[in-house]
Amino acid sequence: MTIDSSPEAVQDLWQSQRSELRPMPVEELRRAADRLTRKVFWRNVSEYVAVVIVLAGFGRTLVQEHTWMLRLGCGMVMAAAIFAAVQFRRKGTSARRGDGTNARSCMDYYRTELVRQYELLASAWKWFVLPFVPGLALTLGGCLQLALRRPEVHRSTIMWMFGGTALACVVTLAGIAWLNLWSAEKLKRRIAELDAMRG
Repeated sequence: MTIDSSPEAVQDLWQSQRSELRPMPVEELRRAADRLTRKVFWRNVSEYVAVVIVLAGFGRTLVQEHTWMLRLGCGMVMAAAIFAAVQFRRKGTSARRGDGTNARSCMDYYRTELVRQYELLASAWKWFVLPFVPGLALTLGGCLQLALRRPEVHRSTIMWMFGGTALACVVTLAGIAWLNLWSAEKLKRRIAELDAMRG
């Protein structure tokens, strides 16, 4: 089988590829922007609910009589949760869409929102994951201190439980970081597609 490399064949191939990136109609752009806005809204709501759960759980431990390390760790985890909620509110909330009726203004808004969410998720490991690490480490250390004070519990059992809990925390934080980076890459590809259409 031979490949036709004549100028006419190359031009036909190029035009067929370009047609795959046809501009989106205004209504389709609006629907896509609305879907993104709804998705961001419910993601933020779920994050706020998670923050409330973290504050309630770690706050209860904080006010009980425990070691200073455990109390400090719980306080730092609570501070990290509040910081994350503030970042979601400041950087992750969708802007109000204007009343633009043409495709260019709709595409500009949609792209701006995609970029906003991309930047938020791509940097989540810095502002969302890392702030929890010191507090969780101190909390685990405080729990270990309490467990070692109980002579009825065998030391090997305590260490196995501590190691398993620490591993679960590491896997969870790494999974959150990976999931955010993966979501950011999906948004990056969508932004590239829009840029190709604009071009």
